[in-house]
Amino acid sequence: RQVLRSISDSTTRRELLERGQADITVDLTPLDFNALKQNPKVRVIAPYATEIQYIVMTEAGPLASPLARQALSYAFNYDALINGVYRGGYAKRSYGPLASTLLGYDPNVFKYHTDLGKARALLQQAGVKPGTVLTYDYVASDTRAGEILQAQLAQLGITVKLQLLDEAAWNNIFYGTEPAGQRPNLMPYGWWPDYNDPWDECVSLLASNQAPPAGSNGGMYHNKQVDALLAQMKYADQETLIRDARALQDITSRVDPPAIWVDEPAQATV
Repeated sequence: RQVLRSISDSTTRRELLERGQADITVDLTPLDFNALKQNPKVRVIAPYATEIQYIVMTEAGPLASPLARQALSYAFNYDALINGVYRGGYAKRSYGPLASTLLGYDPNVFKYHTDLGKARALLQQAGVKPGTVLTYDYVASDTRAGEILQAQLAQLGITVKLQLLDEAAWNNIFYGTEPAGQRPNLMPYGWWPDYNDPWDECVSLLASNQAPPAGSNGGMYHNKQVDALLAQMKYADQETLIRDARALQDITSRVDPPAIWVDEPAQATV
């Protein structure tokens, strides 16, 4: 017999587990996980699976240009998130729409690093001036990435206006029918595939015809090359699938990023 209990407070879930009143729990903090590793009565496992976490950049207004979206990818402080928030053991860098465990992942894909000088130069090329305000809508579980981006862009004279929403309100906006120009500039999200298939992972996130409410292309991203690759990948043999997946990763990281590819979270269970 399995009894599933929904307990939103992570402290309570940890206490129930330590007292032997629960057998399994997830979604604790990195500090909790590290502390529980010292408890001989429990076991913490944290393998990597297929999830990626990212910040959608809406292809409109200040972020219409690929150069502006490249700039934000350089501006983000990845080490602050991986080593500070996740304590170095519960997430690793993500470099595109495919997790490193997935078929077709390219280990040599272009990798952004934090460089405010490059970010400033790219913003200038894109015509994004100091004083620009970007809106960032998020839910409580996604607080830290927004704060990190806000602090980084403030050094470049760009204001990130954070707006905390409950999940229902956030979903209504993300999957709403508003055109790109009326959507938030930035929204954090996470995704994983149903199958070990790069097309299955990418089509809902990147295809032009998957803009909400049809799919999860929340930034209204549109790239003709990406659309063509996805169409070809749908029924491709494995060799073609892997080749096209690598071409798609290059476009959506180095050339025309639809998102700041932030991290792959470990799937920690106690």
